Amino acid sequence: MLFRIFLLIACPTFAAAGSHPCHTIDPSDKPARSVAACTELLSSEALIPSERNHALENRGIALRELGKFDESVADLSLSFASSGDPFTMRMLAWTYRQMGRYAKAEQLYTLSLKDEDHVQGWLSRCVVRQDMDRFEQALEDCRQALLRDKDNLDVLYFTARAFSFLEQPRKALPLTQRGMSLAPHEPRHLTEHVWALHQMGRSAEARKKAHNGLDRFPGEAGLLSFLEDAR
Repeated sequence: MLFRIFLLIACPTFAAAGSHPCHTIDPSDKPARSVAACTELLSSEALIPSERNHALENRGIALRELGKFDESVADLSLSFASSGDPFTMRMLAWTYRQMGRYAKAEQLYTLSLKDEDHVQGWLSRCVVRQDMDRFEQALEDCRQALLRDKDNLDVLYFTARAFSFLEQPRKALPLTQRGMSLAPHEPRHLTEHVWALHQMGRSAEARKKAHNGLDRFPGEAGLLSFLEDAR
């Protein structure tokens, strides 16, 4: 804390930049505003490297949300080249994933895990490997993520999904139940739950739960797909 106070006193540019809208606007929630704010901030020649890196990172995330993937890659690559921050590498990898460049995303997540053993790195590589239909490797990654955060909703969902694709529904089922308990408002956990029941031979129970789920989540695509496919 003393260091932060000293930095703000000794470096007023840092203090001013830190309170700039580029750093206070959530780039995922309000990407257009974030791009505008960060572009304005990046025009300043007074920025210190760490603030420039953060502005590039935020703008890169916002550009991805707007579907401007090449521009997102450019900003995130510049930020990472300067900072070497594993978080920025993960953001860059996710942009490549959104572009459908799964091999590149997987490569970057692998590199990020060498720098930082982080649950998001394991989870995101699990997701990318599921995109690539490499479910055994994906499951290994999701299990590592689960060891690090057993109540992470994304980890629970994608681990259960990997088990289901590998036809191991008895291992998927408790994960879906945990997800439903922690987030009853998220239908994705219920969708994986009914698939696990169906794979276990409990199809009538699964279909009943899916129909009941549609009363709570009208038009939910995952449940409708299940009822169509699991006949």
